Amino acid sequence: MNSKSPGKLSKREKYLKLRGDCDLNEFKCFKCNTSFNSLKTLHFHMLSIHAENRRYYKCPVCDFTFVQVWCVNRHLMKVHKKTKEETDRLKFKIKPTTTAKPGNIKSNDHQYKYADFEKLKCLCCSRIFSTPANLRRHVARHLGLTRFWCKLCNYKTFNHSDCLQHVKKVHPTQDPQSFVIKCSEHSVNM
Repeated sequence: MNSKSPGKLSKREKYLKLRGDCDLNEFKCFKCNTSFNSLKTLHFHMLSIHAENRRYYKCPVCDFTFVQVWCVNRHLMKVHKKTKEETDRLKFKIKPTTTAKPGNIKSNDHQYKYADFEKLKCLCCSRIFSTPANLRRHVARHLGLTRFWCKLCNYKTFNHSDCLQHVKKVHPTQDPQSFVIKCSEHSVNM
């Protein structure tokens, strides 16, 4: 244990010990078989990924939810192209909630048939993931879901970053930001 004084447990250690689904000496989560570098990161993982009442922060512009407030800020700047000043003005609208579904699924409840979000495992190919977001993106590929397309050649993908990488590789003389288009939400790739 990592207590400051022998025999006395920290709040984190008490919480994790009561849960019984992780190893405090190895900093390992038994639910998804993931190891961590510290008690602090294991504690955060168990609270944010495996808690019964998970806390989420909703984007004030769209329906996406995040486990941390800073993720909402990053999302506002990257996806909604908000400036730092605009993001600061929107901060008061970002409130924690426990009603959101895990993993930003929104209307894609069918993804639950192909993913075990408790164990962070793809049920199609048995691959294990470190976060619900990574699992969600992976399952979207199995389902053929797309959100972004390259307007130069009609390449489609679920991930914005994949589409940017595609433009950089296949169309190296073009500005990726100018040719990546957002499709209607979660359209099916034909």
